[in-house]
Amino acid sequence: MKFLRIVNDKSKRLVFKKEELKKNALFLLKYNLAACKTWWWNPLDTRLSSKVKIKNYCILSGRARGVLRDFKLSRIFLRKLGAKGFISGLKKKTW
Repeated sequence: MKFLRIVNDKSKRLVFKKEELKKNALFLLKYNLAACKTWWWNPLDTRLSSKVKIKNYCILSGRARGVLRDFKLSRIFLRKLGAKGFISGLKKKTW
């Protein structure tokens, strides 16, 4: 189940990355007054390539909550791997 979520999220990211350049080009053409009359329609299906549909999942556990963007790990796995010394530059904070 968790593996399926990670695979689905990865495919959504790939579709978004592929369609992002087309979206930006159409956005610029939309506000260009010279080309406005010929490009008034949007040929892309924006439902499949929406940035909103992308959700951050932990790459190890598939957990959706408490995921740190820099490491793409959940807070639980970040703490475990940091305590074992697998993440360079990460130290346990003690008072």
